[in-house]
Amino acid sequence: MGLGWGRAVLAFVEALERTDIFLDGTAEVVPLIGGSGQSLKIFQINEIARRAAAVLRVSARLLPAPALVENESLRAALFAEVSVRPVAEAWRKLDVAVMGIGRKLDPTYLAEYLQEDTLQHESLVRSSVSDVCSHYFAAGGEALGQEHDARLIAAGRDEFRQIPLAVGVAGGPEKVAGIVGAARAGLIKALVTDEDTANGCLEVTDVA
Repeated sequence: MGLGWGRAVLAFVEALERTDIFLDGTAEVVPLIGGSGQSLKIFQINEIARRAAAVLRVSARLLPAPALVENESLRAALFAEVSVRPVAEAWRKLDVAVMGIGRKLDPTYLAEYLQEDTLQHESLVRSSVSDVCSHYFAAGGEALGQEHDARLIAAGRDEFRQIPLAVGVAGGPEKVAGIVGAARAGLIKALVTDEDTANGCLEVTDVA
């Protein structure tokens, strides 16, 4: 099982902790993205994975790397590290993943997260409706921020598309465009949400 970060995923893990659900002992939990310098619990990806593994009574593989690095060379070097490589290999074998779906990109968050001038990413801010594990996309599902992806320590877009059950967890009217975009991008195959949000998604896609 792969896990992303965010409020919804943390809430999912907290809900698991109130149940008696557990998995076969051969299963394991892995982070889908590296860590963030932000102190909020919702971004503590290794702790989220550890807590989920504990309640499911399986092992966890932790990812000792930041989500975003300075350049492609450093990214390649980290993926070659013995402590990182097993997690990256596990991404290609996942049976299920649970991840949040972000809101429209906030320039303030972008500056804090990327530690860069937001003007460098003006087109990303303008065109992106959301992200899944920091993979940004437009309303139609088109991939955005390829230069950003080239510095990202996370499961790749193609790896997400190959996961048999990739579950997005999100709710609220501000998430509708992102949910639809994530589905169109092929990054999620299932959705956990509330009725109003689901109806909003159907309206956007002209299914209702």
